[in-house]
Amino acid sequence: MLTVHQLAEHMIVTSSNLATNLLLDLVGVEAARASLARLHLGGIDLQRGVEDEAAWEAGINNRVTAAGLCDAMRLIEEGRAISPEASQAMLDILHEQQFRSGIPAGLPEDARVANKTGEISTIAHDAGIVYLDGRDAYVVVILTEWAPEVSGRRQETIARISRAVYEYMTGPRR
Repeated sequence: MLTVHQLAEHMIVTSSNLATNLLLDLVGVEAARASLARLHLGGIDLQRGVEDEAAWEAGINNRVTAAGLCDAMRLIEEGRAISPEASQAMLDILHEQQFRSGIPAGLPEDARVANKTGEISTIAHDAGIVYLDGRDAYVVVILTEWAPEVSGRRQETIARISRAVYEYMTGPRR
């Protein structure tokens, strides 16, 4: 038996689809959608749990935009996702992410990153809040889709994009 908090941790930290589905079963997709609406989070279209083959075959899919994920991360960083306490709990979980080969891999070792990865089928994503000493945090969202025959280098590509964003954010102002 796991607590709701433990399921949330597994959903983010180990990218557990089972934990995600158990939480969605507990809360309900409609209640989760209502929370997104209350937060005014466009660009995040939650329709179903993960790995629901029947729904996928029927064309019922979750969708997300970079802007939607960026807005969600900003709400968390600014302490405005539900409440300051809930935002801090979310941030704490995001900081425990175990998959570090995307956004974090493109950054200097002293950078701190609170992120959520996702990879399924032809999709590989990473969204995170980057903390660097001496400057404000910034949010980076990298959403990719690959041809079915491409299996390697997805995370390496995300890391290279993360590095390019870092260099732009920390480079001389133009």
